[in-house]
Amino acid sequence: MRNDSESEGVQLISHLHSGIHVKRKIVARGARLHEVGARVAIMNLALSLGIDRLMVYNEFVKGEQAVVVLAEGDGQQIEALAGSLQRSLPERAKVSAIEWKDYGGTIPPIERAIQIFQMEHWGKAIPILLDIRDEIRSTRAELGEKVDSVGEKVDKVGEKVDSVGEKVDKVGEKVDSVGEKVDKVEKAVREEGRLTREELRRVIFDEIADLKVRVSKLEKILTKKS
Repeated sequence: MRNDSESEGVQLISHLHSGIHVKRKIVARGARLHEVGARVAIMNLALSLGIDRLMVYNEFVKGEQAVVVLAEGDGQQIEALAGSLQRSLPERAKVSAIEWKDYGGTIPPIERAIQIFQMEHWGKAIPILLDIRDEIRSTRAELGEKVDSVGEKVDKVGEKVDSVGEKVDKVGEKVDSVGEKVDKVEKAVREEGRLTREELRRVIFDEIADLKVRVSKLEKILTKKS
């Protein structure tokens, strides 16, 4: 096994040449390697190098976060993968060491690693999506209740408006009634005034006629005495 923390990554032994089929286990460890996109970066690097068989997964090694890479292919491909690994990682990744050794187990096609990665993230995403769905449903229900409440208040306001309208109509009717009474009173006053004037004229005429009769009587008396 060989350890190397330099920025250029691991340099594999020089006897690796094109055409030699090899399997390697490469372990990158450090303070921060999980949940930073390290596995995606490694799979993209392997695809760009034409490596067909690869498995990559997260692990904890010596108390540090680690990404374990199982790679199978041409010697030069594997050497390029190990040599380019560190500088291909995301900027947020913090690597303290990269270790490698020969591997004797079976390494599946790289598509398996991609599928496992996708399923893992779907497993994380589904609960989040379900929570979002439940929150949306809850929000919709709350909004529905608020809309119903606002609708009830609008209805009550409408009823009050109708009630006020009815009262206004009743006041209008009363005003019309008072107006009619005022008209009647005014008419009665005018009629009474007319009757009073006629009555007064008649009384005056009667008094004058009576005075004329008395004057005529006095004249007759005076004429007889003389």
